[in-house]
Amino acid sequence: MPFSRAEQPTYSSSDWQIMEHAFAQASALLKRPHKTDHRANRLARTVMMFFDRGMRDPDLIAAVAANREISLEFKDNAERGPRATMRERVTAGQIAAALNAPCCDGSDGECLSEKP
Repeated sequence: MPFSRAEQPTYSSSDWQIMEHAFAQASALLKRPHKTDHRANRLARTVMMFFDRGMRDPDLIAAVAANREISLEFKDNAERGPRATMRERVTAGQIAAALNAPCCDGSDGECLSEKP
């Protein structure tokens, strides 16, 4: 059957050593305690995912897993944080207008350079 479920992988002791080293290394890169951090489970699963995809270099797995974790944290923070309203967004027209405006020092509105 083409869409049958794959069996759960069985890891050797050397496989576990690679993943444990990669997990500890990724935790160090992220400056997190690998035993007590509340995101440790997600990081461990990420390490296992990259191992299952064929990566065997623990330093490479650690770097890629840490990078993915940073991306996930950024995404989580962006989803939880306040979103910019239309008033807070800057349009391309506003940027173009600001670039074409004469430069002023901001104190008395006197221009420092004249627009040609």
